[in-house]
Amino acid sequence: MARPDDDHVPRAIVGDDGEVLAVAHVSPDAGPEVFEALRAVAEVVRRDMEADDTPERRARWEAAQARIGGRNARLLGCGG
Repeated sequence: MARPDDDHVPRAIVGDDGEVLAVAHVSPDAGPEVFEALRAVAEVVRRDMEADDTPERRARWEAAQARIGGRNARLLGCGG
């Protein structure tokens, strides 16, 4: 992992279409193979997230957020 005192710099990991997929702190001497590997990882994560984005999952997430909001309101004494 990069430490604040090392020489790693933030660099954009860009997809084939020019879209920024991620930003990674990498060594200034990182070659193209490093960026290809990072791009492959970012693409896998993106595909996995898209596969998980279903109406059922979104409905569960929204219901959970509503429960959390209700609980917070009760804890703060401003709703029930």
